[in-house]
Amino acid sequence: MTQIIQVATVLGGTKKIGVYEDLGVEMAPYSTLCTYLNILLFLIPGGYGIEGGMHLTTGLVSAAGSTAARPADIDEDGYEHGYRVTPVTGARIINGLMPCNSIPEEILSDHPDRFRAMLIESANPIHSLADSQKFQEAFEALDFLVVIDVAMTETAMVADYVLPASSQYEKYEATFFPTEFPENFFHLRKPLMTPKSGTLEEAEIHARLVEALEVFEPGELTPLAEAARQGLDPFAEVMGPAMRDAKIRTYLPYVLYRTLGPTLPDGAAPGGAASAASLWGLCQLLSMSYPDEVRAAGHEGDSPELGNNLFQAILDSPSGVTILKQAAGDASQWRKPDGKLHLLMGEMSDEIDYLAKYRLPTRTDEFPLILSAGERRLYTANTLIRDPEWMKSNNPASLFVHPDDAAELGIAEAAQANLVTKRGRAQVVVELDDRLQRGTVALPNGLGLLYPDRDGKNETFGVAPNDLTDIDDRDPWVGTPWHKHVRARLEAVG
Repeated sequence: MTQIIQVATVLGGTKKIGVYEDLGVEMAPYSTLCTYLNILLFLIPGGYGIEGGMHLTTGLVSAAGSTAARPADIDEDGYEHGYRVTPVTGARIINGLMPCNSIPEEILSDHPDRFRAMLIESANPIHSLADSQKFQEAFEALDFLVVIDVAMTETAMVADYVLPASSQYEKYEATFFPTEFPENFFHLRKPLMTPKSGTLEEAEIHARLVEALEVFEPGELTPLAEAARQGLDPFAEVMGPAMRDAKIRTYLPYVLYRTLGPTLPDGAAPGGAASAASLWGLCQLLSMSYPDEVRAAGHEGDSPELGNNLFQAILDSPSGVTILKQAAGDASQWRKPDGKLHLLMGEMSDEIDYLAKYRLPTRTDEFPLILSAGERRLYTANTLIRDPEWMKSNNPASLFVHPDDAAELGIAEAAQANLVTKRGRAQVVVELDDRLQRGTVALPNGLGLLYPDRDGKNETFGVAPNDLTDIDDRDPWVGTPWHKHVRARLEAVG
């Protein structure tokens, strides 16, 4: 308690505050409230939008998000009204996204609007989301399931169709969450090798699906394609008026891919830059939303020329380029028209009122331990690399246990034990680690994947954490699973 008071005193007496939040509090009880309180840590003392304080970073995707309509109305007491919800469970849809933990309940129902079909791209929910057993049951109950992926994942194994995509080394790709400030950076990565035969880039897969649905008439996009062949400036002149068409706006990534895409380096050839055409629209939005900041990064002109120049700079910069440059104190995001920050969120204010009464869920004799189901370690990579041969650690799949807890249970270093939760059990190898708090154990993330051995037979390496997690253990506001707070017990073997 003394340390907490000392830290609070320091934070309350300075405006030079840096706060970074990650998965620990985001996957534990009261995660949404923790996020709100973390934001208040720098807002209340005045540590936002000043030298040495906090700033919001701006990138290509955040510029697109700034043009979206507000999803709900907020009354004077900070409560949201009119937000969208899912059809079966009524889960709140935030920024167009529904809580992933609600998916099985949206399927396993007799509700007339239940989910009956899904298209899953570059994701493996059966392995990566809480309660693998429940997701397996739900996906098998769908009328139709299509998976687009680079590997035969656990989710792909139950799909009706699997559409194989080219790997990340065989196509143009980019990361959309850089957090540099004041100079923000963007890197369009070029392919390193020719795509494997029988695979397609995701952009081509989606384009063919749109064309199979006959969304556009033959020749409807020809004027745009002809303008693109003349250059970016003629294309922008024609594209501006075309954007008044609701269908063009709805299918803009497809329109850019099929019209502007073929004119980019290597055109629409496998591994060509056509899939980068959608960046043109994002560059235009960024240059319209933050023209001064884009020019400060060295890009010239006014819109749409400014957006064209930014797009061309991205294409011409194999090692990446600064897309905009902001300044300390430039903090218009979050501010209302009156220039103020409105700190009150009604639901979170109600939660704060209960903090004094809050106690962590009781540890029972049946489950006296708290399992962190998915700890990042030196040799884990989410599920990016499925082949276990890359893991060179002596024991990358072990369960970390505090030495005192292991001694009480009569479990020695490197011994096997059964890890049990209310949803399942797994055999683990124990590794003693006094960095843990007593009563806490930790499994690595990214393991428990099926992978063929030298004979082509699928084997599992390590424990899949979500075989042990429960879909009901989740944040009540946004549905985040409590991966860092799974009640468990450890049983000695033999």
